[in-house]
Amino acid sequence: MAGKISRHHRIIVSTAMACILTLSMVNSVSAYPGSLGTALSLACQLRISAAGGAEAHAQNLYDAADAVVQNKCIGCHIEDGIAPKAGASLALRQTSDPTYLDFNFSNFHALSEARSSQYILNKAQGAAHGGGAVIEPFSSDYKLLADFLQALALGTTCSSSSLKKQAGNSNPDALWSGINTLSTPQLYRKAAVVLSRRVPTTEEHDRLSLGDITLDAAIDELMAGQGFHDFLITGANDQLLTDAFTNGLFPIQLWGSWWPGTGETKMTLFDNLERNEDLYRNNEAWELWQANNYGHARAPAELIAYVVENDKPYTEILTADYTMVTPLTADILNAQLEDPWSQKVVYDGEYTKFHKEFRPAKNFGTFNSPPGGEVCIPIDGGECYPSSWEPFEWPHAGILNTVAFLQRYPTTETNRNRARARWTYKFFLGLDVEASAARTTDAAALADKNNPTLLNSACTVCHRTLDPVAGAFQNYGELGFFRDSDFTDTLPWSYKLDPESGYVNGDTWFRDMRTPGMNGKPAPDASNSLQWLAQQIVADPRFPVATVEFWWPAVMGRALLKAPEDPQLPNYNEELEAFSLQRYEVNKLAGAFVQNQFKLKVLLREMVLSPWFASGEVVSQNAKLFSVARLGTRRLLTPEELDGKTKSLFGYSVMEEEITNILPTTGTFVSDFVNIALGGIDSYQVKSRAREVSSLSLAAFEQHAAGVACVVSEIEAETVDGQRQYLNTFEFSSTPTDSEELRAVLVNLYSRLHGRSVAAESDDVDLLVDLLLEAQSTHVSTGPCHLWDNIVYAKLADDLDTRGVRQPANTTPVEQANTWAWRLIFDYMVAHYDYINE
Repeated sequence: MAGKISRHHRIIVSTAMACILTLSMVNSVSAYPGSLGTALSLACQLRISAAGGAEAHAQNLYDAADAVVQNKCIGCHIEDGIAPKAGASLALRQTSDPTYLDFNFSNFHALSEARSSQYILNKAQGAAHGGGAVIEPFSSDYKLLADFLQALALGTTCSSSSLKKQAGNSNPDALWSGINTLSTPQLYRKAAVVLSRRVPTTEEHDRLSLGDITLDAAIDELMAGQGFHDFLITGANDQLLTDAFTNGLFPIQLWGSWWPGTGETKMTLFDNLERNEDLYRNNEAWELWQANNYGHARAPAELIAYVVENDKPYTEILTADYTMVTPLTADILNAQLEDPWSQKVVYDGEYTKFHKEFRPAKNFGTFNSPPGGEVCIPIDGGECYPSSWEPFEWPHAGILNTVAFLQRYPTTETNRNRARARWTYKFFLGLDVEASAARTTDAAALADKNNPTLLNSACTVCHRTLDPVAGAFQNYGELGFFRDSDFTDTLPWSYKLDPESGYVNGDTWFRDMRTPGMNGKPAPDASNSLQWLAQQIVADPRFPVATVEFWWPAVMGRALLKAPEDPQLPNYNEELEAFSLQRYEVNKLAGAFVQNQFKLKVLLREMVLSPWFASGEVVSQNAKLFSVARLGTRRLLTPEELDGKTKSLFGYSVMEEEITNILPTTGTFVSDFVNIALGGIDSYQVKSRAREVSSLSLAAFEQHAAGVACVVSEIEAETVDGQRQYLNTFEFSSTPTDSEELRAVLVNLYSRLHGRSVAAESDDVDLLVDLLLEAQSTHVSTGPCHLWDNIVYAKLADDLDTRGVRQPANTTPVEQANTWAWRLIFDYMVAHYDYINE
């Protein structure tokens, strides 16, 4: 094999000759586009010949690709590194070894012959690769490696199909020419339902259509108000799952012995109940715990919402030197607020919306030195708390050391913060450590008890990444209390008292684990290692990519695609191409996110404008690819989006009612009865959303539609003409006929409820006309169906009375038949695919 210098000379010669030969061949057939592939194939053969043969040509290309290999692959695949030790076929050498070029080329060549060049390229993109995607599709690194690997595959290097595929890969944006995008009104409507939980008003649509506002600005305006806040809370919780504490998981525990505010507030409640022990024990103390639990559980998601809504850099979700508190948790955390509430909390067992408000504050609720004497609630087993104590400022690290995050992902004596490290990597760096390497089945490795996570290569493949970050959580014990072992550390006494552990007084972490840190860097100060970790994470280039991945399901309504693993399965090539296309989009969005100073609102707008959100009908030969990528299909609404859409269109949600379940809340048919059936989660037992319609969800959608139809049909009948939402000009006292007025009403229904523009003489309108007239003529007298949702009906009827626009209705058989017929129309429209999808 030739030396490095001779290969370098061949690069210069072959590049020059390739340019001359290729240009001359292409120019000679410029008048005959159909023969371009043949010309390029011949030019490719000549280029290989000029390089001195196929293998020499591949060697030349490897010289350029090795920079990618050294940067992206060497970390795991170095000789005797974690990948070869875990069974990987590819071993590489660093540039410090004089034989590295020949050695690396030979190993790539051998693996290509044994498996295929495409196999290697698929691995680099993340397909069945323990290290995940290390080279982003369509990047310059991807092209360098792909050119080299294609050159190894001598049978396809110069085929026109291979060249076409490479050309397609070099310009991923060209693929979108095969799919229509949504119209501006359609895209705006979809964005509004997703981001602000409502359908845009007619006035908002008019501003956009008249050019009074740009689409970008209109989308930006959607990111405000309660609907957007709900989107942020729901999207954040879909990942963090901290709402589990309010949905069945044991409530967050802050013992008075460590958090004196807990004991003080309970004592105040006990005194205000006139020291009634039965009342305190049987109900009131538990309700206070639940009310506090809400504030603690929601703090991580509320912190994200606060950062985003106030246009702060998104990095602050981890670097914030504050947390979010309610009036109740502010007392427990002895919180210092820049903007405190003027209203004081009265502990009398009564809770209002005031107790659910969140504001930023610093936590001074615990201590880091021995407290004074004890005060105990004077009942048998009453909680005790210090009578005097020296508060210290909690070393805030954004979400990472909120009590909700620490207790949702707790530790044990043997887990040693690894769960916290695993989910930190997953949420904020996009790395699923447990999925990054196959679990060993080697009997000897499984039986190894000599500190395998530190010494056994079958285990270190994951633990060398995981354990340093676990160590960065060293100051937080099982329940997230700060240095809860004698105020010096969180190390268990079983470890401290073990003469073989190596423990030395003053240690804050296990000596038989890796040093706390990240990416090979040790945390410089044990007292604030988690704050240091937060800074490392937000400076890591994976953080912006992980942020796109974090919010992708909330915006797109689907999980990210996974790299296919088995080349023998049908659609493998399309799945790989779809995965690559999506990774390209994720990285493009991440780049824009960084350029815009980590402002999440800008990222959300760019995601909404991306073809993955705005794709419409597929019109090209790439239909199979787009089908695999789930493009060209509508987005199934989540339960929260369905409720919001219905309320914005009709003024109410089905069975909507203000209820008091300790803290006041709004209950609906969707949220309280069919949330899980419609694909929702409870963050505890059901943690992943169902994104496809099932027989169960279809039944729930139909029940929801029936509830809407019952009330709206009767309220429309009871509203005077000209004041109705949808049925103005329709005469309820007369038998309807097919008319221009009726068709105009139905056209408006399609526009408002389905977001579609249909012609008055279209098949869609014909269908509704036929349904309405047949239902009206065949009506059999039934009782009023609004009793199914009497609370909402009564509220809307009272509103009509207040406005003075209510009229008698359903007093004659014709009126009853008309109301019945419109009920069926609304039922059909609200249960329709175009309503439950956007």
